[in-house]
Amino acid sequence: MMVQEYSKMNQEQKNLNLPLSIQMAAPHTWPASVIPVLFSGALVYRITGELILSTWIPLILISILMQSAANIFNDYFDLLRGTDTKEDCVEPEDSVLVYNRIPPKQALILGIGTLFVALLLAIYPVMMGGPLVLAIGVMGGLVLLAYSAGSTPLSSLPVGELASGITMGAFIPLACVTALVGDLYLPILIDSIPVTLGISLMMMTNNTCDIERDLRVHRTTLPILLGRPTSRTIYRLLLVSWILLLLGYFIFRFPISDPQPWIVLLVCVFLAAASLVSLSRQLKFDLNPPCRPRAMKNIAQLNGLLGLLFTLWLVL
Repeated sequence: MMVQEYSKMNQEQKNLNLPLSIQMAAPHTWPASVIPVLFSGALVYRITGELILSTWIPLILISILMQSAANIFNDYFDLLRGTDTKEDCVEPEDSVLVYNRIPPKQALILGIGTLFVALLLAIYPVMMGGPLVLAIGVMGGLVLLAYSAGSTPLSSLPVGELASGITMGAFIPLACVTALVGDLYLPILIDSIPVTLGISLMMMTNNTCDIERDLRVHRTTLPILLGRPTSRTIYRLLLVSWILLLLGYFIFRFPISDPQPWIVLLVCVFLAAASLVSLSRQLKFDLNPPCRPRAMKNIAQLNGLLGLLFTLWLVL
């Protein structure tokens, strides 16, 4: 569907406002951008004993803005391709452009503006971390564009889960640690595997629920190749493996060596209990179109809980 055709079908369009702009930025997906930066800061603090807040805080904002821009671009290009329709979108929040009759050009301007602000904020971390941070950031930005734009975006291929997981779960921590310590710290790629897996599972949740919609627009995602029953089985195995992997990191990779205040350990216990409740709920989803909104919100919540637990554990 071209922009002109969309405009003719929706004569009574309304302009993009602040609430709709925030809705397009999809705050419920922000754990995927915040947790990698929190994790990076915690790891740097564990290794060096200090954390430069003047660099770390902008990195959090940059990551959120990049994630928001990706969400906006994804909505924009999905509309142009005819992927998003009222018949396929379970909730209005799934496609702000379709439900609110917003001129697509305004959404494109919003996405570009959001990305531009992120680039401005990135100047200082790049100055602190040097050209390596810039190179990693450029690579991540190219993947972001390739994920949504083009005739065959990564989101329509069987590599969507891998691309999003590695870009956000590995590239973001690598860039953040490099900016914070001023040097390339490659072990972060091993340490961030649980974060990468969690973000990949967010994408797999979305793609498994969207099999029918993606088939209609000729996408070839991983769940389409596997089929829903097989995808659901692999998905649940990966969820359990994610928890076991984190447990292994807690015990063997980042053990607590000194006694800690009981209140901190109590918070860890609370986060662990809440994560198990969220995990049990996620394992029960059939990953079909009707359960998509609940499944996506719950996997984002699970990423947030486990990410906070991982971050706090690193600092202990």
